[in-house]
Amino acid sequence: MSSFSFAQTYSKVVSDSEIIGFISNDINLNKIKSISSQIYPLNINDFYYKDSADLIKKSNDGLSYSNFIFRYYKISRSKEFNYHLDTIFSREDIDFFKKQIQGLRNRKYWKFKFENTIFDDEPELDSTNHTKKTIYNYSVPLFSVDKRKVIIIKRFYCGFLCGGGSCMLFVKNFNNRWVLTREMHQWGE
Repeated sequence: MSSFSFAQTYSKVVSDSEIIGFISNDINLNKIKSISSQIYPLNINDFYYKDSADLIKKSNDGLSYSNFIFRYYKISRSKEFNYHLDTIFSREDIDFFKKQIQGLRNRKYWKFKFENTIFDDEPELDSTNHTKKTIYNYSVPLFSVDKRKVIIIKRFYCGFLCGGGSCMLFVKNFNNRWVLTREMHQWGE
């Protein structure tokens, strides 16, 4: 007697179709032609805190947790740095982030090409040290429990000293379309 089992390619928690569907939507919406075949890695310490004491520790330890998306700190008595994500994501969502990151398959590369794109991991540079096409790189998206909010890291490379990225928050609107509502931890160009 033979048995067949189906395993998700990228995550033990979220289906491949949800992961690929979300990224494909961004690719099509932004008319992206070239992406890296490498999956941008996720760090659990950037997306999860276990309790309020852990939140305070990660917020006040600026160097160790500089990419922590829930981070806040006081700049002065009247100014505070805060993305206010604790008003967007519930405790269940934050625990679900942890579950998703711990449930990621040990995969460094996307298994299949995305529609209307090519994988380009060794772009040629022109005489100005820029690429002919901008190359994008995605992490696996992290979904809220209700699957109506997503956080993803997206970066781009356009040559020497040309590139950047950010952690992006998308929310599904009333038409079931993903809308970029916030960019966090922007770096680069």
